[in-house]
Amino acid sequence: MTSILTTAVLAGAAGLLAATPLLAESTMRTLEQDRVLYELQERCSKDAADFFAQIRREDDRAWLDTGAGTGPEGSDSARYETGALVRYDYENNYSRNFNGCFITVKYEARWHELGSTVHAEELWDVNSHRLLGRMRIQTLPPSSASPSTTKAEPAWLPICRFADKDCDVEKWQALIKPYMQDSK
Repeated sequence: MTSILTTAVLAGAAGLLAATPLLAESTMRTLEQDRVLYELQERCSKDAADFFAQIRREDDRAWLDTGAGTGPEGSDSARYETGALVRYDYENNYSRNFNGCFITVKYEARWHELGSTVHAEELWDVNSHRLLGRMRIQTLPPSSASPSTTKAEPAWLPICRFADKDCDVEKWQALIKPYMQDSK
């Protein structure tokens, strides 16, 4: 009985020892893949920050070309001579699905004196500097209320383009999700 048990234990140990190199190799491969993914995510974060700064400079130059003014360098908002207060923000993601770095740039402009706002988002491929899609919603102040109404409603002007096609503003988040969030 002891010899059968000893044989079984030794056979189990031999099997474990034989599997150990495979287990170690699998673990090393996983660690290497995690390291590479981390480096790609870190590079994407840096490249996206640089790309966002470039977009901000170009946007400020466009406002300057219209004589509108500019905000302080590096700030996340600017007040222009036109009375617009513009806020900027971005999110980035390294997508394993698309093997690339993507950025969603968000703009919000308010003209308090006019009662108008613009909310816009753009999805860019950071590596190719290619615009993939744009969504923009502009609200205009209500026109003069007619005597028959007590309050006029503001006008709402939505614009959405994705992959060179018109899209529904309500579906914008679903369109950009595959680029900005990998499936688990």
